Amino acid sequence: QLTRPGATEGQLQTSPPCTKGGDQVAAQGPGNDWRCVVSWHVPGVEAAASSLGLPLQDRAAGPFDIVGRQNEGPTGDAAFVPTSPDYFQTLRIPVLVGRRFEARDDEASPPVVIINEAMAERYWNDGSNPLQERIRFGTGIPGASDEPARQIVGIVGSIRQDGITADPAPAMYVPHGQVS
Repeated sequence: QLTRPGATEGQLQTSPPCTKGGDQVAAQGPGNDWRCVVSWHVPGVEAAASSLGLPLQDRAAGPFDIVGRQNEGPTGDAAFVPTSPDYFQTLRIPVLVGRRFEARDDEASPPVVIINEAMAERYWNDGSNPLQERIRFGTGIPGASDEPARQIVGIVGSIRQDGITADPAPAMYVPHGQVS
């Protein structure tokens, strides 16, 4: 059995009073209730991040389209994973091309997405550059028509989301601040 001693109140240190990110974070809009900037210093913890679904757990997946491609139906299927900016760094998932999410990737900025290497290899196997494309998640799903087209800003290494023996599956990551 794995056990870990609990952190005491004395070990938890917060940063100055919560400012909700100051001028870096909008006071209104999707996600503003969770983006309060607080840092805790827990001995032995090097990094922390958040996502909707962790590796080896169920996650949302569905159809998507590559904007501008002519298809009969959706282009394909991929996992849809909202994450915090430090997700890839925390899980040591390398950014292969492009950039990570930044605090500026919020509801007031253009919609962005990061795809994994498995998705790039499967749907851009013609030599085209994914970083010059936009994708829209939820094609054909009732209620998902409001999902905006997102600019691909990065490609990250693939993880074995569906099990340690399963091949990596296509995945797209979106910043928490752009998901309502």
